[in-house]
Amino acid sequence: MKTNKKQVQTAKTNEKHVHTVKNNNKQVHIVKTNKKHVQTVKTNKKQVQTVQTNKKHVQTAKTNKKQVQTVKTNKKQVQTVKTNKKQVQTVKTNKQKVHTVKTNKKQVQTVEPNKKHVQTVKTNKKQVQTVKTNKKHVQTVKTNKKHVQTVKTNKKQVQTVKTNKKQVQTVKTNKKQVQTIKTNGRSSVQQLYCYNRFYISL
Repeated sequence: MKTNKKQVQTAKTNEKHVHTVKNNNKQVHIVKTNKKHVQTVKTNKKQVQTVQTNKKHVQTAKTNKKQVQTVKTNKKQVQTVKTNKKQVQTVKTNKQKVHTVKTNKKQVQTVEPNKKHVQTVKTNKKQVQTVKTNKKHVQTVKTNKKHVQTVKTNKKQVQTVKTNKKQVQTVKTNKKQVQTIKTNGRSSVQQLYCYNRFYISL
């Protein structure tokens, strides 16, 4: 069927049903089968495609500048946003949310379960992971030359620095600071006490 404003075309078989609507501004194309439903909407500025099956729902929206894809199932939802400069992916389940941002230079991943928050930042030179809970804060920094882990609680802070040649562990509390240095199987311990917010040896 044609009019001055739009054109409608419908084709039916036993296996599928195809419906197309065209006008000056957009085109809508619908394909239905027993197993899935595909709808594609095109305009001058963007294209949106929706695919539905019994198990999942996929929607993809494309423009000149970005692409957004959302995949939904009974157990999780995945959204991916792509541009020329970065890609952002968000995965949601009943238990956690994972947010990942990728660029040419680095990748940042944030995991948020109910009880803790985990963020991982990766670059060509290092990886930084931060884990936060109600009781403690753990930060781990890895490079090719060393590994630094810092654990903070309400009562103390423990920092461990590892290199190929030695390991240094520093434990700080309100009252004292203990530093243990291990090299080649030998260890030395230095103990400092807090006085007016400064750590001194007695």
